[in-house]
Amino acid sequence: MRSTIKLISLELVQAEHLEFTTYFSVYRENIRLRKDWNLPLTSVPRNGVCYWIMRQGQRIGRVLAEANKLGPLFVIPPNKLEDSWLQELVAYVISISDFTVPIEAAGILSSQLEGFRRNGFAPILTRHGMIRPTAPFPAAFPHDWTAGQPDRADIDELASVLHTAFRQGTADPSMTETEEGLKRDLADFFLLSEKDLPLRQASTVVWDNHTSSIAGVCLIGRNEGWPFISYLAVLPAYRGKGLATAMIQQALSRLYEQEPLLLLFVTEGNPAKNLYEKLGFWSAPSVTLMSYNQ
Repeated sequence: MRSTIKLISLELVQAEHLEFTTYFSVYRENIRLRKDWNLPLTSVPRNGVCYWIMRQGQRIGRVLAEANKLGPLFVIPPNKLEDSWLQELVAYVISISDFTVPIEAAGILSSQLEGFRRNGFAPILTRHGMIRPTAPFPAAFPHDWTAGQPDRADIDELASVLHTAFRQGTADPSMTETEEGLKRDLADFFLLSEKDLPLRQASTVVWDNHTSSIAGVCLIGRNEGWPFISYLAVLPAYRGKGLATAMIQQALSRLYEQEPLLLLFVTEGNPAKNLYEKLGFWSAPSVTLMSYNQ
């Protein structure tokens, strides 16, 4: 039986996940650049608590709301988000939350930012999806470097390279995984790439010929149907030599004629965003993670 939560002027009626994701796909800005409407909407976690927002018996929107978590949120036209609705939603989440843990609002669109600010939330980080067509590029790795496909045997070194690169110079607070967490992610990548040859062929590891050590890596995964850059990293000592550009261009070339587009996600403030723009990636509308100031 679906639960109903009575607020002041609103009610929250628990929603079924598939129906929620269908409405989410239609009424949210297309920040994730969806390819196939039949694929699962991975931005809405299957275990998330999804609600219809009801007013006077009418559906006016939907929201994910549970202890210490609010959002993503969308409103069904012709309705528009009102501060009074947001106040009720925030008050409900506060009432069920553990105050020893931050209360976060996820997936906040630029059009919703000011409303959340007025209700006590401050931005933590802002991200963009970026996309461009695949295209052929000439091989561009200089003779000091060897480029090849990633190998499962290199998971430990790859995790170390990613961890070091993310800690030094990305300006991206979302890249906080431990080496052990990165090893688990890399193991998942190899499981996927073994079944998806275009992704394996488009992924690159670059070795320094003088030391035989890994200098950089670009791993291509899949997100809601699109090939996307799961990880891109170059160790600090090797930056400024064009390795990141060469790896992205190689991915675009190897995906060409197999996949029309390449997708990525980047945090605002990460200098890599400038590189992506120079390479012709277009930025989708931003989405922000916010935290409640108690």
